[in-house]
Amino acid sequence: MTHPIRRGARCALLALALVPACNFVSQDASGGPTDDRLSDTHYENDFFGFSLPLREGWAVAPREAEEHLRKVGNSALAGDDALLRAQLEDSLARTHQLLTLSEQPLGSPVPFNPSLIVLAEGVGHLPGVTSGPDFLGVMDNTLQRGAMPYHPTGGIEPLTLGGRTFHRRDYALRLPRMEILQAYLVRVEGDWALGFILTARTPDQLDELIGFAEQVRFHGD
Repeated sequence: MTHPIRRGARCALLALALVPACNFVSQDASGGPTDDRLSDTHYENDFFGFSLPLREGWAVAPREAEEHLRKVGNSALAGDDALLRAQLEDSLARTHQLLTLSEQPLGSPVPFNPSLIVLAEGVGHLPGVTSGPDFLGVMDNTLQRGAMPYHPTGGIEPLTLGGRTFHRRDYALRLPRMEILQAYLVRVEGDWALGFILTARTPDQLDELIGFAEQVRFHGD
């Protein structure tokens, strides 16, 4: 059983650094990055030409639960920086959240909820961003400027997902009561950046999510 997924503007990869969800407004986006569908077992995207199995036992985020988390994420990252807040809001029209998977349904009363997010962000207005490292460099500058305590852990490294070259950048978000680990996997194709954001509590858990992301398959490969 398959069905189209309601879509619209969403927050940028940068604004999603804190929380595994963000708001959207329904709109017709056929023929673009949101030319996709969801079955009981797989997510498929015809625009980028890939499919990803759903993780057994994990929840697909309901859209109505995302608005509050988007506001929290934008506000926390921007802090008192009005210019950064405006830049994050401006990115909404160019960013699409394609899929959000989490170990527990969003809002569950658990100390931590590992997640995997798939997003697409338009970069055609940025002539200096033509590759994954370019995009991750811009993202790194934004995270370092933001109010949240993000710390890079290692450099930008290539990796292969589904036979395609992506680039990876890891961060540790060091909060008072816990450390959160994130890996950003990004590939730039023409005017779009396709990204996976993996959020985990431990290195082993992050490696497990990387292994899951490696199950992506691009059509024709």
